[in-house]
Amino acid sequence: MDGNLMYDLIVVGAGPAGITASVYAARKKMDFLIVTGDLGGQAALSGDIENYTGYQFITGPELAQKFKEHLEQFKLAMKEGKTHEEALKIGNNNNRDKSRSPMQWSSDTLSGFSSTKSWIALNPDYITLNVAQQIKDAESMLSKYKQLIALRNSEPVLQYGSYKKLSIKDDCIHFIRSYHNSKINVIINFGKPYTIDLPDNSIVLLGSPILKTDDFIIFKQAQN
Repeated sequence: MDGNLMYDLIVVGAGPAGITASVYAARKKMDFLIVTGDLGGQAALSGDIENYTGYQFITGPELAQKFKEHLEQFKLAMKEGKTHEEALKIGNNNNRDKSRSPMQWSSDTLSGFSSTKSWIALNPDYITLNVAQQIKDAESMLSKYKQLIALRNSEPVLQYGSYKKLSIKDDCIHFIRSYHNSKINVIINFGKPYTIDLPDNSIVLLGSPILKTDDFIIFKQAQN
């Protein structure tokens, strides 16, 4: 590298954060350099990666390739003779900004996120879907997450137990976590509403045996 070269930005590392910074630099037409020994960082060395933004399941090498394609998209478009505006449009079609919006804290102006307008559009549902509203609703996603975190912190079997996939049947997932003599069952229903028959001496930890669509139940089987 020429010691006299000047860059607007030097990105150290090409993991998820480094790639993201580089993509934004490319969009802003910055002269930047990436310093890295590999592409993808630790993620590239992983086997299966679950619930990475934009992908439900993907392997580390596949994700690294996606990073590379995303990073090269803007430069490749420019080499093909497209204008900056055309290249930017191509890049925007391959980014995840379309699924992003400012954090919806409340129903106040600008959703309580900022006192000035954000460059990413605000989802109009912030009036009814926001943190302040979910705090008050015991059945909200936020409340459910708090309940699940509290349950995990109180049950060693959910922290250290082995995992056994039992079945995926009729749009319903059922698995067990086991630790010493304790067993906790988790049933998630993505299909039609139905009622399950719990084993004798079961203790319901969260949810109800009357399962609605997109509902769940977590119950513990008494120790022998």
